[in-house]
Formats: sequence, structure tokens, C-alpha cells
Amino acid sequence: MTDHVHIGATLPWLDSRWQARDVAFLLDGTKKWQRVKYQATDAVVFAKKVLRCGNCGWTGNTGSQTHICPQCLNDLTEVEIFGNQEAALPPDADARLVETRTGFWEHDHCVICDVAIGREAPWGYRESSFADGPNSVGIWLCDGCFDRYLKAGDFSFLMRSSARR
Repeated sequence: MTDHVHIGATLPWLDSRWQARDVAFLLDGTKKWQRVKYQATDAVVFAKKVLRCGNCGWTGNTGSQTHICPQCLNDLTEVEIFGNQEAALPPDADARLVETRTGFWEHDHCVICDVAIGREAPWGYRESSFADGPNSVGIWLCDGCFDRYLKAGDFSFLMRSSARR
């Protein structure tokens, strides 16, 4: 199976939510996993200007010099959209800081079953190179999925709907 997993691979036997890079990461036997307690961190709310089509919703970069939607050929308007990210990560150069929210980044999801680690499960597993970094970087696994799948070497969760709640 690992010979087929590479960046840009088409894997028709996988549930559509899986990315080849995530599967390759989970299959990499050299990775060392560490069980860690999830700790909420600060988050920043930012605003960013984009071009948006009022008809179909297409969005694009304001620096693209286009004023016509490439999908439906309607006019584009410049709008400001809002997002949030963990405060430990550097903001995009073209983003405007709106506010910092203390303890707002309070969960991430198990890549297999989607349980909210930090909210529904206080502990989770992360690859050791990410274990002390920002919560939103790297892959999180809940205790159950780590034991059932990764520790046991069982990758049946990759098949359609085998691990989804």
C-alpha cells in the first residue's frame, strides 16, 4: 500500500476526506508519537481583503488584477473576510489583526474519528516533533484511534466509512 502513497496520488479506494500526505505520515514507521494533554492557547482574529463574485461566491486574491469572475463572468467586488488562527503562528502579510482571544484555540480533531481533543477528550497523541508546538500544526489522534489503529498497525479506517461516527 505504501508504494501507492505519494504527493499528488489518486487513491480511489480511500474515503474522499483523506489526503495522501496524511496517510503517508500515519504509515511512516519512523515517526515517534507522544501522548499529550491538550492545552488551550490564544487565537487571533484577522481580516483579509479578497475579490468575491456576488453571483457564484468565487473568491480570489486582490493582487490578481482580474475584475471578472473566471467561473460565471460576473463582476468581482473587493470585500473583507474574517478568519481565526492559533496566535502562535505568524499572520499572513496581507492580513489585518482584529483581536486576540485568550484561550480561544481550545480543541483540535482526531484525524481518524474527528473527536474534539481538548473538548471531548482531554488527551491525544501527536508526532513528537509537533508535541510541544502549536496545537493546530501536525496530526492529532485520540487515545482510542491511536490504540485501535496506529499502535496495532490496522489501517482499515482508510476504507470508506469504517471509522466515521
